[in-house]
Amino acid sequence: MHCHGQSTTQPAAPERAAAWVAVVPVKPLRAAKTRLRGAVPEAVHPDLVLAMARDTVAAALACRAVARVVVVCDDPTVCAELAQLGAFCLPDAPGAGLNAALAYGAEAARQPGSTRGRADAAPTEPNRPEAALVAGRSGRGRGRAEAASVGSERPDRTPAEPDRPDAVGGSARQSEDARGRADAVSAGSNRPDGALEVSAMPPEGVEAALGVLALPADPPVMPPEGLETALGVVGLTADPPATRAESPEVALGVVALTADLPAMRPEDLEAALVAAARAGRRAFVPDLEGTGTVLLAAPAGEALAPQFGPGSAAAHLRSGAVRLDGAWPSLRRDVDTAADLDAAARLGLGAHTGQVLCAVA
Repeated sequence: MHCHGQSTTQPAAPERAAAWVAVVPVKPLRAAKTRLRGAVPEAVHPDLVLAMARDTVAAALACRAVARVVVVCDDPTVCAELAQLGAFCLPDAPGAGLNAALAYGAEAARQPGSTRGRADAAPTEPNRPEAALVAGRSGRGRGRAEAASVGSERPDRTPAEPDRPDAVGGSARQSEDARGRADAVSAGSNRPDGALEVSAMPPEGVEAALGVLALPADPPVMPPEGLETALGVVGLTADPPATRAESPEVALGVVALTADLPAMRPEDLEAALVAAARAGRRAFVPDLEGTGTVLLAAPAGEALAPQFGPGSAAAHLRSGAVRLDGAWPSLRRDVDTAADLDAAARLGLGAHTGQVLCAVA
């Protein structure tokens, strides 16, 4: 096998305009892609299978229409590699073949909170818990936090006395524990405007968030504009925009992808998913030969009902799914044989598959 074409770099995770959860089943490496054996030396075959899965998942994660990727696999090596890319990995609990794995993954993906891992989630900083409130480093940010936590900064009231229980900055709120929590809140932000922001609202809600800042849930003097104005003093919002895309109330469609699409480009996948959304019901994309299936999409509220296997394109059509025949060559070029791999290489392989092939060329 020669190293054809030019490998692409791993796509960067984009800003999300997401409507779909992608489910990608992957067989254990020892049993995967038997028809592809001989395309590379036998010892390299597992590396090739894994590389193709990595390129498939990387491209899906880089697609703006995909909110997250769920991988169903029992191979710990596969799960470790794909989780590093940002996929959420589930064991193949049914253990009853491709269609059962896809149905299981689709059901799990639709359970609120069960697969909330984001492909583009930023690594957690050592001193920055995911559920912490992040304060700005600038003087403006410090001023806001101090004005919110010290009652004497209010121009319309006298300085807080140390032992007054009703003062926001009173001794009851100035314990070592409270100061420690406030210090943890004020560390680690690079927001240029110094405002506080919420990386993840605690499940207890606004009152718990205020507690982290050592503020009472019911301050002695509530601004006449109400809670939103009070939160604005410290740069918080009652409904943080960063959490809305991942709200359990947001219903996402499910798209099944095969794990052998090493040439797939995010833009081809996005175009196919736009077409699937327009169809308004289950839809599938056949492979370039027209007999197999590389993608099956089901909108929110509709069962995926996968029919993968020999003649899957006809099976999906008989099941009522809409056939999508767009010109998406990188998406439709699945790899089952050495000839398919050569064809994918001419299209331009993903970085991981390209590296494996160039190493044995």
